[in-house]
Amino acid sequence: MAISKTDGRMSRTKFHYLKGTPAGIEHFEEQHNLGLVERSECEAALAKAGFNVKLIEGGLTNRGLFVAVKPMTD
Repeated sequence: MAISKTDGRMSRTKFHYLKGTPAGIEHFEEQHNLGLVERSECEAALAKAGFNVKLIEGGLTNRGLFVAVKPMTD
């Protein structure tokens, strides 16, 4: 089970797991924190790192997909 919320420019998702063994049931939690950025910020960061960047509208999940290739240097 997962519970997600946004906190400013962060997406916080807490995952809950149950593990059943002959000794009983154990509960585990794990939290993922992901920064939320604008497309322009993501594209600018990739370009600043030296990548040639192309945005494919729609992409794999209808959210857009960046394809970034770093040019080869001698």
